[in-house]
Amino acid sequence: MMVVLPFIVAVFCLLGQSNSKTLPSDVQLTTTNNNYMSMIAGFTARFQCTIYRCSWDSPQIAWFKDDVIIFNGTEFVATSGFEPANIVLQRTQTPEYQTQDTCVTLDYTLLIKNLTLDDAGKYRCQLMDFPQQLDFQLDVLESGLKAGFHENITYDHTECCIEKGISPLCRAMCKPRDMHLDFFDPTSCQTSDYKNFLSCATDGGRRNYIPCCRQRSVPSFCFDFCSNNFRMLKRSHRLCLYYLPEIFGCFSKQSSLYPETPIHLTVSNSSGEMDLCWRVPEHTDTDGTTFSVHLKEVPETIMHGDVSLVNPSGDRIDSNNRTPRNAVVMVAHESVVNEATDFEKIPPESVIQGPDSTMCIKLNQLEKQKRYVAFVQSSNDFGVSDPSAPLFISINDQNNSSFTAPQGP
Repeated sequence: MMVVLPFIVAVFCLLGQSNSKTLPSDVQLTTTNNNYMSMIAGFTARFQCTIYRCSWDSPQIAWFKDDVIIFNGTEFVATSGFEPANIVLQRTQTPEYQTQDTCVTLDYTLLIKNLTLDDAGKYRCQLMDFPQQLDFQLDVLESGLKAGFHENITYDHTECCIEKGISPLCRAMCKPRDMHLDFFDPTSCQTSDYKNFLSCATDGGRRNYIPCCRQRSVPSFCFDFCSNNFRMLKRSHRLCLYYLPEIFGCFSKQSSLYPETPIHLTVSNSSGEMDLCWRVPEHTDTDGTTFSVHLKEVPETIMHGDVSLVNPSGDRIDSNNRTPRNAVVMVAHESVVNEATDFEKIPPESVIQGPDSTMCIKLNQLEKQKRYVAFVQSSNDFGVSDPSAPLFISINDQNNSSFTAPQGP
């Protein structure tokens, strides 16, 4: 027995020492990122690695780009080639304090801001104590966005965005001037995120930014982001990211208070009289809005070509130089031939408001065997809308009218 006991005790001590070591199975390294990411220059890339451990010893983590170390633990390596202002490493631990009976989760998030084409490459987070690592491939797409484009954007819809549950990945567009402080990945935003954001930006559809976007040369397929009519994401919308400075700039301008353009112009004959009708877009306050109906006599030869919408002076209507009118409805009879213009104020009792936000006036001054082009504008104290789509009207000998409208609203 004297010989066996020391042997048993020695074996017990060896096993105890072996169990006290941190084994690789005690540590798990995971991520919520995809292994391949495609980002747009000027925005922020986000890499996330999570360590789950039950041991007391915290494993050391390091971050690399193309095998060049960026962070050793939480210490930035100055020779990595990154500007310190453009790279951030965030660390959180859950629960904050560990007991002998609990495991902890360590979340590490590496943010690379103001991306450039040089930031593309292979990134990895790696545990230094164990053979565990996660690799990421980052591609950076070229864009026309200038660094700091967001700094002069003044609107702030943060509260509304939080109430509507917009994803944190997309919330930076709710307050762009702080975009450099947050991770913003517009390619990860879903249809619901854009719908909710545009509801906030347009005050539930009461503001329309399409005229402003048009003035800033935003392409028409991006107008979905300039109003509250967003339906679903399309492949072409990816190109709209290049126009974010123009769109965000419109959200900061008072031009959103301009009235919307009247739509759906039609002419009808009833009881020997002719009615010109148009529809008022939703959310338009008709009590504070003036409608200007423009009627122009058009020679037949011009009907076969392009009819420009011009002022009596012959100049094209300039959307940047508008002044509001002060009547409920005005009719301007304009002649393309002699540039004569007669203005007529329509009494309020002669303006017919029908269902579906329709407004109508009588057109009894049109001559037979003549052709006209009509369009309507709305105005308020802030400015004047774009002209509606033109309506071409022809009057025959029996005083009956026919009309044609181009494709569009």
